[in-house]
Amino acid sequence: MTVEQALSQIDRSEKNAARCEQDVVTREGELETFEQQAAVRLVDEPGEAETLTEEIVRLRTGLELARRTAVTAAEQLLDARRDVLRARAGEHRAEMVRLRADADQREARTRELLAELAEHEGCEFTPGCPPGSTWPHRTRTMLTRLRATTAETQAADLERLADTGKPLQIEQKAAAIAAKNKAPAPATVAG
Repeated sequence: MTVEQALSQIDRSEKNAARCEQDVVTREGELETFEQQAAVRLVDEPGEAETLTEEIVRLRTGLELARRTAVTAAEQLLDARRDVLRARAGEHRAEMVRLRADADQREARTRELLAELAEHEGCEFTPGCPPGSTWPHRTRTMLTRLRATTAETQAADLERLADTGKPLQIEQKAAAIAAKNKAPAPATVAG
């Protein structure tokens, strides 16, 4: 499932949950109103007790079912939010795989070039500090591996949150992913 698909499932689940919650409120009001009217009616028509009781039982049963349905809809909404986190984690894992493959390819090419240079110059070369610098230089391969590790960590964090996070944490993270998904992508510089 893609993040977009998971986000559209959240939209559907939010609508269902809101509809179910409204149904509970409506049924609570109907039951309360009917019980009040039934009490007044029984004063004048005691013979209607059985009919009114049956209607109250029907309304209470409907209310209980509406409440259970609302709980189920809320659980489905939480599951949809978890799916968003897992889908984003899947994207991070795919990015990690792509980056590691790129780093492996770069590393192999670097070894070839260093072997050619060593043969050409007669001495070993090691990527290190640029001339005049005391800071270790990070090669593109090193940076790519670092980005892959970051993607892997982000994926693991999202999966852990989806599996063990509190509902509010999951809701907030899913909302942040949704907001980021709707925002225009920032311009990147190739490098």
